Amino acid sequence: RERAREKEVLFWFIRLDSAKAVAFKLHKSHHTIYDTIERLKKKLKVNNNNELREKVFDTGLIYELLNL
Repeated sequence: RERAREKEVLFWFIRLDSAKAVAFKLHKSHHTIYDTIERLKKKLKVNNNNELREKVFDTGLIYELLNL
């Protein structure tokens, strides 16, 4: 369940470009979304949002996200 939530947050983060926009879209606190994004950056071993986006596309993870 948590993995599905992380995938959903990551999918919308790639599309909307900010934690606040994702929070609004998903009706969640922007702090919750921010924490999820930080957890994803740690899991994917990246240092910032740009590296996170690059990793999603470079590794093909984007295809997994498209099959939510």
